[in-house]
Amino acid sequence: MSTTDDLREEYTGYEEILPDTLVMARGCGTFHRPSADGEAAGCKTASDNWQLIDSGVANKLGLEPCRSCFAGVFGYFADRDDNGVEHAESVDVQIDEEPLTFEEIVPDGGLTFQGKPITSRPEEVLVATNSTKDVYHAPTADGPLCGNAGGFRRVERVTLAGHAEPCRECFEVDEIDTSTP
Repeated sequence: MSTTDDLREEYTGYEEILPDTLVMARGCGTFHRPSADGEAAGCKTASDNWQLIDSGVANKLGLEPCRSCFAGVFGYFADRDDNGVEHAESVDVQIDEEPLTFEEIVPDGGLTFQGKPITSRPEEVLVATNSTKDVYHAPTADGPLCGNAGGFRRVERVTLAGHAEPCRECFEVDEIDTSTP
């Protein structure tokens, strides 16, 4: 595992699965997945100075992928044998199901997994604003992956360590190491 926060040190071959168009804030060294309207980042990164950038250009410039936008997607593809994405360090994972295509995972350019529980935890999760339940959810452009209604706010997952468990409809809990934040 990398000691930095740079996904480029954790995954190789990810360039092939990036959408053609990404967004970046002018003067910033990070690229993001586009929001549903394509005019800002799909994560909570705030800027009033977004610009569209071709994924090939972003890679040539050495821009870093946003962890919130891409860690789950890169991890998903790295765990499968039918594409060029790999963990930088050897990871032995057995997958018995048919792999999804990028369009099935991210059909609208957002981080939408179409109701399929995910097996890795994103850096940023959703928690209900009006609930005493100690559960966090996988974020999508339209709210939690499980489809629960109500108000939610985005928080960094590590801030919930020991206080909340992953939603069993959003995450394949048996596949996730929940002993660490």
